[in-house]
Amino acid sequence: MNDPIIDLRRRGESDGQRHELQSGNIVTSSVRSQEVQRAARNIGFALEEWLEESGGGDLYYDPFLLYLSEEDIIQADLLWILDPQEGTITSDFLRGLPALLVDISTPETPSPDRRMEIYARHGIPEAWWVHMEKRTISRYQPKTSGSVPTASYQDSETLTSEQVPGFSLPVSDIFA
Repeated sequence: MNDPIIDLRRRGESDGQRHELQSGNIVTSSVRSQEVQRAARNIGFALEEWLEESGGGDLYYDPFLLYLSEEDIIQADLLWILDPQEGTITSDFLRGLPALLVDISTPETPSPDRRMEIYARHGIPEAWWVHMEKRTISRYQPKTSGSVPTASYQDSETLTSEQVPGFSLPVSDIFA
């Protein structure tokens, strides 16, 4: 049997697209736009600053696969590992549970429902869904609340996190 991670990587190398397994089905999406990459970078910079001050964990950026099971291999825009000793980390994938996932919407992924169901099934403690068109962020605790957001933030508000204590980021800074 083929290694699913190698298969997903080869597909991406051959066609320049992003590939994931969601509930055993291959899902293909386009490479992230400049606008999406900028939002990911802005969130990443704020999280990196928090990590330097708190000294906790490692942050990984897309393209980086998250191996949750043989059926679910996800490519989040950002993922934060609280304890790098938990799970297996290689040069291009994590096998284990991150403390936080950040997904940014694209025209191909307008709704977080499917992803949050997968995250809930695997016990992901927190995920953020950045909706580019609406300029909003929804915070989820999939492990306990499933696909129902536990908080939503508008452009004029400040994002906070239960999983990242002391972290705050004005939502408008994400879209700057």
